[in-house]
This record gives sequence, structure tokens and C-alpha cells, in this order.
Amino acid sequence: MIFLRFIGKKYLAYLAGVSLSLAALYTLVEVLEKLARYREVSVSLLVHYAAIVFIPSFMTLFSISAFLAAILLLREMVLRDYSILMAVYGIHIRRVVVIVGLCSLLAGTGIMVLHEAVGYHLSRRMVQAKVWLFKRGDTPVEEWLRLGASSFIFGLGNNHFYVVRGGAEPSIVVGSRLPDGVKRLTEINFQSETLSQIQGQEIDLAGVDILTYAAAQVPLRRAIRQVQSRYGQQIVADLLYFFLKIVLLPIFAVTCFFLAARYAVARWIYAGLPYVGLGVGYACTQLMGPLLGFSVLFTVAFFLLGYFFAKLK
Repeated sequence: MIFLRFIGKKYLAYLAGVSLSLAALYTLVEVLEKLARYREVSVSLLVHYAAIVFIPSFMTLFSISAFLAAILLLREMVLRDYSILMAVYGIHIRRVVVIVGLCSLLAGTGIMVLHEAVGYHLSRRMVQAKVWLFKRGDTPVEEWLRLGASSFIFGLGNNHFYVVRGGAEPSIVVGSRLPDGVKRLTEINFQSETLSQIQGQEIDLAGVDILTYAAAQVPLRRAIRQVQSRYGQQIVADLLYFFLKIVLLPIFAVTCFFLAARYAVARWIYAGLPYVGLGVGYACTQLMGPLLGFSVLFTVAFFLLGYFFAKLK
């Protein structure tokens, strides 16, 4: 039991060190890139941007950190001959896999809680900062912007702009700015086949977002409420896939490594194959739709892991 606690602490220590290092490196590269592109940016603005970028970068790279932490743990076990110690005390390899799996599950749950609490707020601010912060507040007038799960606006800064709404009642709103500053809105409803003038109504721009979709910008609880739309399904599937990578990649890496433990070189190749396999599997399942594809991927991964786990001796 002491040895297993030691393995768990080692893995979590590697996970914390690698994830913090990768997040810091990514943040540094982001800041240097912005400094090279916008040389007139003040130091305070760069510090503010770095503070926004760090946590989203930490979360985005966490699945890679979990995989690398498992590889570093395996490296230490090989260098220190922990297999001999395990044989002396009768510790089965499966128990090491279980410990790594429990630690990964704990870490993945913590990352999802962080995402739901503050992560998605900072992810949205990070995207908005890339568009507006370094352009001194100028609105990208020729860009498509997202207003909601199935609503978009184009040409927000122009004299004529367009709002496209999908869902149960698809429509297009054509807006014009008059010389006196008043907006004239004309709505074309395709469901009822009507054309009407909208008087005394403003377009809600509170949730406007540049149209560079990323699951990290939306909380899971909100995506579940929008799961009837393709947008919501994609977010739910991507967030669950993100959690799945954090949990399963270290387990698969450790399991495959021990399956080929007799081969000095092949065992490291086996340990790296799950990362490639999971990515290829996810890309293939996208052909079946986000939620169905994720369900198939999860089922295949679960049974495959069970088969590998049973093969461990």
C-alpha cells in the first residue's frame, strides 16, 4: 500500500510539474508573439493578456501533460527497477494501472470543475482579447460573429448588417443605420413566410463572440441545454472527449507499456500508440455525428482497455 501511494504521488507530482511548465511556456510564446506583432503594446497590457491566457492554456494542454506524466513515471520505474520491488512484495501490475487511473480521474474531474467555474470565462476573454484587445477596441466589421447557439451577425460595424437565426424559426434580420443614428431592422421569417419591421428593439450583443469555435469557451451545463442544436452537440462531445483523453491516455500508456515490457524499444512505442489511436478514432467517429461518434469511441475504448487490462500478467 505504501508503494502504491508512492506511485500515485509520483504521478501527480509529474502531472503538476509538466502541466504548469507547458502552460507557462505556451503563455510565454503567446505574449512574445503579440509583442512581435504589436510593438506599441504596453507592458501592463501584455501582463493582463498573460494572466488571461495562462489558465485556458493550462486546461487545453492538460491531456498532453497527463500523457507525458505517465511516460515520465514509466521512465522512473525503469531506471529504478521498480519491477523488481513489485515482484518482491507481490504487487501486481494491474494495481499500478488502477492507481494511475484513479489519479487521472481525480485530475480530470478537477480540470472540468475549473473549466465550469472560471475556465470558460477566461477562454472567452482570451479569444476576445485576440480580436479586440490588441486592436484598441475596434470591432471587426467584416467578420462573422456568433450571437448564440444558432445565431450569427455579419458586418456589425457597417451601415448595413445582417443577423441570421436558425433553430425552430429560422429568420434573417437586415439592419440599416440611418443618418440620425437610429437602427432600422427588417425581419424575414422563413417559418411563417412573413416580412416585418422591428420597431424599438435592439440586438442583444452581450454574448457576441468571434466565429472561431472552441469548446473551452462554453460551459458544459449551458451546452447540455443547447444539445438539440448541432452547435451544442459538438460542444458536449468535445468537452467529454477532452475529459476522456485526460483519464484514458495515461491508463492506456501504462497498460500498453507493461504489455510489451519484455522489449526494450517496442514498449515505448506501445506506450505512445494510444495518443495516436485516440485521435484517429475521434476523427473517424465525427462522420457519425458528435454525440453518436463520442458514444462509439467511448464504448470501443472501454472494451479495448478491459481487454488490455485482462491481458496483463
